[in-house]
Amino acid sequence: KLANSGNPIALYRVGSHDLKDGLHHNKEEGMKWYRRAAEAGSSSAAHNLGLCYMKGDGVEQNPNVALEYFQKAAGLGGAQAFVLIGSILMRQGATEEGYLNFRKAAMCGLDDKSLSKVLRMGYRNGYISKEEMAATLRENQKASDDTKSESREKWQKIREAKGRM
Repeated sequence: KLANSGNPIALYRVGSHDLKDGLHHNKEEGMKWYRRAAEAGSSSAAHNLGLCYMKGDGVEQNPNVALEYFQKAAGLGGAQAFVLIGSILMRQGATEEGYLNFRKAAMCGLDDKSLSKVLRMGYRNGYISKEEMAATLRENQKASDDTKSESREKWQKIREAKGRM
């Protein structure tokens, strides 16, 4: 009922069921629900559609359509989508715009080693100025501080412990 009423979370879950978890494993049907969920405001659905188009999973591979869905996901609050946007743009030769999207991901609080490495490379190669790098790092720290919580810190420790195994 919720999915049919346009609830983005319910639409996403129905799509996930058909794409991944379902007994019928109907990708075409799952993609239909993901499209509806993305239109209803689900960042996760838009992100997953982008991944499908990027990999050619269930649809014809199309980096331009993938880019559109990642941009939608980013606009709906999906910080990880900025990394994928940056990657696609870099492959298409739009280096400066690619680095701008990597910076946006960091400024949203995304923090992982590969993103840090890409940002350092952009700085060393002159695509990111000293001032831009400093502003990116400040915003990253601010976003990280703004989202700190006891449960998030526990989760981070669990992730780190799993990484050492």
